[in-house]
Amino acid sequence: MFYQQLANFVSDLGGSLGLWIGMSVLSFAEVFELLLLIGYALLRKLRTRLSGRIRSSSIPGRGT
Repeated sequence: MFYQQLANFVSDLGGSLGLWIGMSVLSFAEVFELLLLIGYALLRKLRTRLSGRIRSSSIPGRGT
């Protein structure tokens, strides 16, 4: 009887631990994906601004 209760306790503990670790990994992956998307959007915005400056400075009479 004691061994059956111990086995149930260990399996419940392992199941809960696996669930929490799984959720932690998924949360980390989602945060990592969010940071990548934000970085990509900022890079595109910066690239667009830089290409706009290059175009405007190449027009005669405009730019420095």
